[in-house]
Amino acid sequence: MRWQGTIGPGKDTRLRWWLVVAIVGACCAALGTDPNVDAAQTHWSFRRRVRPAVPVVPLAHHGVRNPIDAFLARAQEARGVSPQPEATPATLLRRVYFDLIGLPPTSAEIEAFERDSRPDRYERVVDRLLEDPRHGERWARHWMDIWRYSDWWGLGTELRNSQRHLWHWRDWIVESLNADAPYAEMIRLMLAADESDPADPQKLRATGFLSRNYFLFNRNQWLDETVEHVGKAFLGLTLNCAKCHEHKYDPIPQADYYRFRAFFEPYHVRVDMVPGEADLTRDGIPRVFDGVPETPTYRFVRGDENQPDKSAVVTPGIPGFLSGLPLAIRPIQLPSVAQQPERQPWVLPAHLRAAAAKVESATNALLAARRRATGPGTTASPQGPEMKLTERVLSAASADFVSVEARAAATRARWQRMDANGTPEERDRPFIRHVIPAIRNLDSQTPCRAPHPAQLPAICRMSMFDPNVRAGLIVLLEAGEIVFEARGSLAGRRTRSRSSRS
Repeated sequence: MRWQGTIGPGKDTRLRWWLVVAIVGACCAALGTDPNVDAAQTHWSFRRRVRPAVPVVPLAHHGVRNPIDAFLARAQEARGVSPQPEATPATLLRRVYFDLIGLPPTSAEIEAFERDSRPDRYERVVDRLLEDPRHGERWARHWMDIWRYSDWWGLGTELRNSQRHLWHWRDWIVESLNADAPYAEMIRLMLAADESDPADPQKLRATGFLSRNYFLFNRNQWLDETVEHVGKAFLGLTLNCAKCHEHKYDPIPQADYYRFRAFFEPYHVRVDMVPGEADLTRDGIPRVFDGVPETPTYRFVRGDENQPDKSAVVTPGIPGFLSGLPLAIRPIQLPSVAQQPERQPWVLPAHLRAAAAKVESATNALLAARRRATGPGTTASPQGPEMKLTERVLSAASADFVSVEARAAATRARWQRMDANGTPEERDRPFIRHVIPAIRNLDSQTPCRAPHPAQLPAICRMSMFDPNVRAGLIVLLEAGEIVFEARGSLAGRRTRSRSSRS
């Protein structure tokens, strides 16, 4: 099927999944294990590897213990070079420690190794260090360099490059290495976990590899870097050199560059909530998803993004030198949490807990203010500005809790209707007609005069609030004041609106 076109709700096209198949196939072909790739490649770097025969060396070479030693011994003999004496136990131990965990052995560990007379003492040390959590930490640094790990940067709080909380990807790399995850599996998750495991936050951390390429100011630069570093990291090729013209050295025509880019054209980045934290600025999992699947790919004339050749849409395709590998792009069914991450079981409770924490904090502040106003020797008035301010803060926090509680109930009801009917309905948002006029008035900065939602008093009565807190909320409503929170372009702005009593 054509990959362009609108994809219905809950569906996605496994573009990057099939790219993974091609990349893993290329790695296997280089090792001579994939029968689907023609071995008669003319380019030297794409020829199938063949395991050579192990050379037979004279018995005088007592240091030959494995096939690699045999190749070294043959080269040494041909050049008339004698091998160096075997390293001392302490030197050998230091080498393997630095190599596997990046740290030197302690004096006690050196002494224990020197006293160990077992013939497999070295192998035992290697096995122990491979099981050490520090092994994953040491080698994660190596792979993070290859995969271009970088924390986010920007201006102030403005995110311009990479993603906040990208350390989740770093932790996934460490954990994968320590768990001895197959390299092919790691490639699959980094490039397509949102397609293969869309409901598993732990595996979605791997897509930090693609999230890291985010760039605020230029989508084309974002995708250019994606193509470049996927090619360098997994194929060892500078695909980016073919953006403007045929590759000067490798067998990569310009068309292959844009076919490769077409795999990534739809993808975007978002941050999903982690259990227990409702504030995405504090924590969250940056992950990729296909935001606009129908986005077309065009070849840029001489690589100039201001001159796209719109006479033909470029479809996804693997580089020509891998043309022997099969490619069959087809749609898959995604679970509802892939498109609606708020359906994860921890999301709504986290928002409710955050709102309840604000009420608790405001209640404690009010009690503290009352103690200061009524304590011995105080000169503060029980009706002074501090008391009124803390009462208003409590009322606002209480109203916010009721709002979150009501929105959570409405959201669950909307999900039930969507699951039953397949489409959302306008009645799923009972307060929208009351809130929208007030929000629109914020744009002109004129006083908001939205009618009071008739349903709100009923919600207050059904609330699980403490009676004292509910009384504070009702006092606020009786005063005719409601706190609206603007979303979208007005995010972060809050206003108090005068509204008629119901």
